[in-house]
Amino acid sequence: DPQFQRAIGERLKSVQGSLANIHEKDPYEDAQMIVFISTSMPEGALRELFRQASLLDNPTSVHFVVRGFEPQKFGQLIYRLRRLTPDPEKDLVVMEVDPTLFQRYKVEAVPTYLVKNEGEGAWYEVRGAISLEGAKENVKRKGPLVVGQLWPINEPDLLEVMRAQWNKIDWQAELAKAQKRALVQMSQSATLPVSE
Repeated sequence: DPQFQRAIGERLKSVQGSLANIHEKDPYEDAQMIVFISTSMPEGALRELFRQASLLDNPTSVHFVVRGFEPQKFGQLIYRLRRLTPDPEKDLVVMEVDPTLFQRYKVEAVPTYLVKNEGEGAWYEVRGAISLEGAKENVKRKGPLVVGQLWPINEPDLLEVMRAQWNKIDWQAELAKAQKRALVQMSQSATLPVSE
């Protein structure tokens, strides 16, 4: 049905436009440091990094980022990390899930720090167990630096999890079902004039 196809096309354009607007503002624009973490890190190391961030004048200038989570276990991940913060009831520590950052900066072990050099607006990388202040100090070297121990990443890449789920769906069959439902709904809502 051409009318149905047109309606679906218009709806898709609307959804795509909405999705494009989500990323107009860089979510890390105000960040001074991005710290890639994983639950593979010792709890004491995570607890200490969260404590250090909470003591800053602007705790939200540090963003802690994880790569993803197991399907249906997002709440468990957040609970596990939140309970390591100085005050789990307050949002003093910014935590995000962003697999795209892990891919963009080729982060394959944690902790990895991206520190913004305010004078240049450029980001510099420090990898390994170090304090937040130590990572800032190492920005003066203006290059990748490896210090301290690194741990593998426990969490799956969220994009890969989504692709795997996406690939399991038979989209032709789903489209056929949607068309059938639309036809049924259109026929049920059509009203004919009553003859006198």
